[in-house]
Amino acid sequence: MDDATGARQALLPLVESPPTDTVERAVALGERPRLAARLLAVRVPQDVAETRRRRLRQAAREKGRQGSAPRLALAAWPMVVTHVPTERLTRREALVLGRMRWQIALLFTLDFIGNSVYLVHAKL
Repeated sequence: MDDATGARQALLPLVESPPTDTVERAVALGERPRLAARLLAVRVPQDVAETRRRRLRQAAREKGRQGSAPRLALAAWPMVVTHVPTERLTRREALVLGRMRWQIALLFTLDFIGNSVYLVHAKL
């Protein structure tokens, strides 16, 4: 991921500087053509971050590895990357939609109604 100036950046420095609990930064994705986007993040409470880190360490141990320091640090930051402008989608709305997206994905992984999934198409 590149920052707004086009300089390649690791994800952790993008969310940790400056040290705040919310992040909204301009980023660029891809090689050519470049896609202008927004990186949105909100730091979770310490107890939530520690629970996430515990799970990451456990999953790493099960694979015979150790959790990397950057990955463990990023556990404190739920993130969304979007190209939708701020006027149409606020940081808070984007993060809520991100959480909802995972709930919807989980719904469709469930085996229910005789192994059939009924899709409801709605215009949002």
